[in-house]
Amino acid sequence: MKLRPMRSSQSNKEKLFITNGKNSLTDDMSDAQVQSGDNIQTHSIINHHAVSTDITGSTVSQLVHSPSYSVRRPYSNTSDDDQFQIVTYKKSKQLKNHGDNNINHYQVHIPQDTDIENDNVNMIMNGNVNNVPNSSLNLHDTLPKQQHLVTPASTSYALTCFPFPPHIVRFNVNKIVISKFKEVIIHHFQSNYDINVEIANCRISSLKCSTNEIDVLLFVKDPTSFAFLLDHTKWPDKICDEKFKFPLVPSIPPQLSLIIKNVYPDVRNVIRMKNKFGNIIKLVKLELTSPKSRDDLLKNKNFFINYICYDVDEYLAPVNVLICSKCCAIGHFRRQCPEKNETCKSCGETHKDLKAHQYSSIIKCIHCNGDHLSNSMKCPMVKSFRDALTKSLMNNKNDNTNTTTNNNKFHHTTTDFPRLLAPWSTSGNSLDSKLNLLLSGSAQANETLSKLCESNKHFQQFIIEKNDRDKKIIKELDSIKSSNSSMETDLLLLKEKYQDVDKSMKAQDVMFKQFLFPMLDDILKVIGEMNVGAGGRTLDADLKSNFERFRTQMSNAIAGKCFI
Repeated sequence: MKLRPMRSSQSNKEKLFITNGKNSLTDDMSDAQVQSGDNIQTHSIINHHAVSTDITGSTVSQLVHSPSYSVRRPYSNTSDDDQFQIVTYKKSKQLKNHGDNNINHYQVHIPQDTDIENDNVNMIMNGNVNNVPNSSLNLHDTLPKQQHLVTPASTSYALTCFPFPPHIVRFNVNKIVISKFKEVIIHHFQSNYDINVEIANCRISSLKCSTNEIDVLLFVKDPTSFAFLLDHTKWPDKICDEKFKFPLVPSIPPQLSLIIKNVYPDVRNVIRMKNKFGNIIKLVKLELTSPKSRDDLLKNKNFFINYICYDVDEYLAPVNVLICSKCCAIGHFRRQCPEKNETCKSCGETHKDLKAHQYSSIIKCIHCNGDHLSNSMKCPMVKSFRDALTKSLMNNKNDNTNTTTNNNKFHHTTTDFPRLLAPWSTSGNSLDSKLNLLLSGSAQANETLSKLCESNKHFQQFIIEKNDRDKKIIKELDSIKSSNSSMETDLLLLKEKYQDVDKSMKAQDVMFKQFLFPMLDDILKVIGEMNVGAGGRTLDADLKSNFERFRTQMSNAIAGKCFI
């Protein structure tokens, strides 16, 4: 049975892993990827998490499509890890093949339009690394163009990484009980903030500490715990009855990072990405401290800044390359190294005891004869191997999506269950195609119904809010009506008062016209007669004119005319 080739829209587009440090893209993309001119898409990169595997190939490292996991290193269950040492473990029997001394390997190949046979797929994941000849791993005389093989050990090492950088807590004491430290952290955040901090591992280090100081490296499992621990104000005041401090703030992991597409070089905010040549590209890395915000941005797939829509995609770090610490070869652990002598990573010479070896001033790589260390990630051979390993992981993503891992460390792999036989005929499967069409149609219908349900929820929410606003408006109208009625009553009272005042004024006018004005007129006449002296001479000549003017004013007042 043949595997279906990848769709052209995906096979013609190279996948890109982006580094998490120094704000630059990974420089291990092959020349073929750079010269192909195809559009680079990051949204289809496999976000996989670690699954422990046996180096002999009895189990297989699988990939899982999950945004909550990373390509960084979780705690490995294998005892072959050079960086960590397990206290207790069960030694697994190494499978020995006495017949053939060659490695069952798979030459890395990117499928274009050809089918991949099942045998080739099986050769990727079922390799025996115990019976490796010395000649195949002695790379002192290899040419720079030699291609390394993607072994199961390399795949296991690339997939078994800690997912998050550690939170470093520094104490001013010489000893801290790790179990009590974990208990205090978990109990504090659970009781005060109702957050279950998932701790993967805790380690003690004194490398960068001064006298009477010790560092505790706290590794967590999920992005929620990592993001919550970033807020140092929420930590307890004391841990194990000792005060502490944070010498460093951990870097933001890929699970809380995003890639913004189509950001031109004129925009210089956040972290501008570069390619392996150091040139600025149209990618910007956005670091977040909230998993919910990251999930919302990934769900929306874009966001707007100044009326410009930017596409958002997931950010993934590159895979790690397994380099033997004994012979500096690529693709196996130190425990599986077949070499008897150790190789100096500086000069490339082999010795039984490197402690007695005198280092020369000439630095020479055993892979490419370059002037760098043999385990340097800048080596062209290491870059090409990492590129091949990345392609191999991406090409096998369809076979590795069925792996599930639970909290009890039970792992499900496809090798535990054999593949089914090929069907008798692949040409007469019209019923299967119709069923597939029916299933796809039902999936689209379900998606449409879910969208309709979502829009209906929004509409119902809008109706509820509208009803609330209408109730508020009705209350305001009622208050206006009540105030209007009170104003009408006030107007009626004012009208009644005005009528009373008008009546009183009319009564006063009648009194002035009928009583006061005639009396004043008579008084003026009497005074005018008294103004005549002896012999009929007028005592005051102006009195008569003043009286006439006063009478005119009184008559005008009686007639209601204005006078001055």
